[in-house]
Amino acid sequence: MPTINQLVRKGRKNIAKKIKATALRRGFNSKDRRYTQEFNPQKRGVVTLVKTMTPKKPNSALRKVARVRLSNRTEVTAYIQGEGHSLASFSKRWQGKGFTRS
Repeated sequence: MPTINQLVRKGRKNIAKKIKATALRRGFNSKDRRYTQEFNPQKRGVVTLVKTMTPKKPNSALRKVARVRLSNRTEVTAYIQGEGHSLASFSKRWQGKGFTRS
């Protein structure tokens, strides 16, 4: 807990908010070959790898994930929710922010 004198001298700094879905905030202009800043709720992608992963230390399970190359040339790891899936490598997939649609 800072003292009043410390607050008068330095003040409080705002903590910068961390962006969760950075891949959905970038677009790729293929004509100019440069990245643009655009905000999309979903993006189209191609599945490059389907595998299972285990979570960090206190939790334990087999999580199904897919490595997806989005239309803006960004590779992201997407979680496959639900029981069972029909995803294979090089199948089309929608990548959303909070949830994903197969």
